Amino acid sequence: MVVLASVSGFVAFNTAATDTTPVLMVARPVPMGQPLSTGDVQVVDVRLAPGVEAVPAAELDLLVGRPAAVPLEPGALLTRAHIGPAAVPAAGEVLVAVAVPLPPAGLGAGSRVRVLVTPGGTGGSAADGQGGVLASASATVVDVGPVDGSGGRVVSLLLRPTDGEQVATKAAAGRVSLVVQAGAG
Repeated sequence: MVVLASVSGFVAFNTAATDTTPVLMVARPVPMGQPLSTGDVQVVDVRLAPGVEAVPAAELDLLVGRPAAVPLEPGALLTRAHIGPAAVPAAGEVLVAVAVPLPPAGLGAGSRVRVLVTPGGTGGSAADGQGGVLASASATVVDVGPVDGSGGRVVSLLLRPTDGEQVATKAAAGRVSLVVQAGAG
């Protein structure tokens, strides 16, 4: 009985002592603010002591492209505190804030919308081509601000750079509307 208990204890201790976890380790120097790439890290199997934090290797795809929050040195285990928030806007996008008097119900971060540039508005004239939509653009909602005193909200949108200037200009004149697209959100 004593031998059986000793063998069981040894097996349990040996298994606990050799349990490793695949985590991410910094492979080369990464300056603060530089987006993380797959070549900046490597997967290592380590036995983590209690209280030691490291990013599991399975989360690599979630971190690629996000900026380093601090300078990263080779050999350091990567933690969530080392990585900053995803950059918004990303390359090839612009961020535009649009005041919307009555945004569509259910509008939230991640919603895909169509931004319609309308004629007239509060300062419109006949030269604006009254009647119909002048232009439209696809966008993704990043944030929906709190309701203001008139029931409106400021909605932050990611757009292509070619659409951003026109949407920003027309939004300032109160000439945009948002339409939530199917499958959005």
